[in-house]
Amino acid sequence: MTESQEPRADRLNLDALVDATPATRDRVVDLLRAASICVVVLWHWSLSITHWSGDGTLTMPNPIGDVPGKWALTWVLQVMPVFFFVGGYANLAGWQAVTRDGGGAAEFLRTRMRRLLLPILPLIGVWAVFDLVVQATGRRSVLVWGIVVFVPLWFLGVYAAVVAAVPVCVYIAYGRTSAEAVSDRPSARGTCVTPVTPSLISAAATMLL
Repeated sequence: MTESQEPRADRLNLDALVDATPATRDRVVDLLRAASICVVVLWHWSLSITHWSGDGTLTMPNPIGDVPGKWALTWVLQVMPVFFFVGGYANLAGWQAVTRDGGGAAEFLRTRMRRLLLPILPLIGVWAVFDLVVQATGRRSVLVWGIVVFVPLWFLGVYAAVVAAVPVCVYIAYGRTSAEAVSDRPSARGTCVTPVTPSLISAAATMLL
């Protein structure tokens, strides 16, 4: 076998990940989650006008109201409700997995919150060190001139509240919190009850911000 015919290591790793994925996992949900995140990043990167204002403050105004016809893009790119809706499905699946193994609300919240919040620690750490250096040189804190840097993280607080509400939503939907209360896969009823309210909150918030 020539070098060009040898299977690539990354291809083998990808195949292994695919094979390790349970057959019950809904790949459409994963696609919607990934696509929503990509659209959010693209929106903030290309459609937000980040610049320094006259008083030396970093600002990121939304240009939708100033560019004729740009409002139409929100019909395609306003995907945060989709993100929260499929997140409700994923949270219910996560709840099922935890309770199936005998866990409860405490274990579920600990696991989900760790996965949600740990990735932002490096970001906060880097900015904290940068801010200390900046202040040591006699300049203003980033919290004074660049708070907008952290604005895109607003949805983490909202999503954390959604995660915290999962045990309550499951109880409302099924009347009890054990794994026996739900099937092996999230049903249409559970999918709707869990994320609908946060989706509406997300839609209102993103339209007002």
